[in-house]
Amino acid sequence: MRRCGAALAALAVGWALAGCGGDGETVTRTVTRTETTTVAETTPRAATPGVASDDAAPAVTGSATAMFRPFAPDSPWNTKVTGQPVDAASDRMILEAQERIGVIERGESVATERRRIDDPLFINTTAWTVPIVDEENGVETRLICRQIPPDCGDGRRVQTLLVPPDAAPKPQYDGWLTILNRREGVAYDLWRARRSGDVISYEFMRRWELNGPGYQKPDSVSARGSGLPLFAGVLLPEEVAAGRIEHALAISVPGPAQGTYVQPASATDGNGRTTSLPEGARIRLRAERYDELADLPTCRGSLRDAEGEYRSDCIAPRTNRKAARAILTALREYGAIVVDRSRTPTLYAKLNANWSQPLRGPDGRFLAADGRTPLPRRLQDRRQATPLLRGNEVQFLRLSDFEVISLGKTYKFPPVDGSVTAQTFTPVVP
Repeated sequence: MRRCGAALAALAVGWALAGCGGDGETVTRTVTRTETTTVAETTPRAATPGVASDDAAPAVTGSATAMFRPFAPDSPWNTKVTGQPVDAASDRMILEAQERIGVIERGESVATERRRIDDPLFINTTAWTVPIVDEENGVETRLICRQIPPDCGDGRRVQTLLVPPDAAPKPQYDGWLTILNRREGVAYDLWRARRSGDVISYEFMRRWELNGPGYQKPDSVSARGSGLPLFAGVLLPEEVAAGRIEHALAISVPGPAQGTYVQPASATDGNGRTTSLPEGARIRLRAERYDELADLPTCRGSLRDAEGEYRSDCIAPRTNRKAARAILTALREYGAIVVDRSRTPTLYAKLNANWSQPLRGPDGRFLAADGRTPLPRRLQDRRQATPLLRGNEVQFLRLSDFEVISLGKTYKFPPVDGSVTAQTFTPVVP
C-alpha cells in the first residue's frame, strides 16, 4: 500500500492526492463473500440519470443501480473505439507499461530495479476496488472531512448523504467509497473514508454529474490518482449477469508514465518511464486476439504451462463463459481506460457485490459454465456450480494483446506553474 503522509505534509493537497489513490502492492486472488446481492428481473420504470434505456435486462433487486451506465452518451466511457487509429508508438508504450519498479535491499543499502510483469489480466473483486452504494434504503448520514476545508474537495458543501446503514468503506484499501444519488443525478467519490457508527469521515471528496462527461479539465484531482471517477468502468453484477457491457472498462497497469497524462485523465500518479503508457490512454483488444479467443476450450489438467505461466490457450473450468465473452467484447468495442497503477494488469468489479453467487436457471437448478445448460443431477451441488464472477474470466489475456488508440494531446503533471484545481466544473468535450 502506498503511503502518502509525507507527501501531504510537504506538498499542496491537490498534488499529493493525485499520487495517493491507487492500487496497493499486493493483489489478492482469493474470492471472498461480500455483501449479498440477488439478481432478478426488473420492471420498466421512468428514466433516471445514468441508467440505460433498455429495462429488459437483469437488475439487482432492491437497488437503484439497474443497468447503471453513467455519463453522457458522448463520454469517453460510453463511446466505441472500433475504427479509431492506433498510436504510432503503441507497441513501445504497451511494452514499457509492463515494467514495474521493484525495491531491492542489500544490507543497509536500498536500490530499485525495473521488472517486466507479464502476468495475465486479473479482475479485482475483493481488495483494491470500490464499494458502490446508492440512496435506496439509505438514511441521512453525517459526513465529516478530516482536513482543513479547502483540502476537502467538494466535501465543504456536503454535510449529509443518504447512505445504507450497513455500507462502509474499507480503510485498508485507501478507504474508497462511491455514494450515488441517482434521483438527483450525482455521485460522490470518497478517499480515505472510515465509518464510525452513523458518521462517515474522509479526507477528500469529489462530486460527479451522472449525465456529465465523466472526467475533469486538465490538472484537476479526484479520489483516484488519475483524476478519474472511482466508479467509472467498474464491472457491475447486473451487466455481468446480462452478458452485456456497453462501456469502456477501467484498467490499471504496472508502469504507467510518470509526469504525463492524456484526457480523460486530469492528473497522474504514474511511476513508469516518461515514454510509457500514460494514464487516461485508451487501449483496445487486438482484433486477431479477439477472434482467437471467441471459443476457447476448457482447460484440461494444469492451468499453467511448462514455464509455470497461466495458459492462454484455454479457459479455466467453472468460469462464467457468458461473462468472459461480454468482457472480451467490451474490451474490443469500447476498450479500457488507464486509471491507475497496480502490481499486475487489473480490471475492477464492484466490491460490495456477491460475485460468488452461482449461475442458476429459472427453475433454480445450477447451470454449467455456458450459463444455459443445467448441470447433471449428480452435480447439482454448489461446489460444482459456476460463480457469477471469479476474477479469472480473462486470465488468458496479457497487456501485449492490446493496442493503444492514438493519444492526442499530452499534459504534464504537476503543471509547470505548480497549480492544481479542486473545484467542481463541467468541462467542454474537445
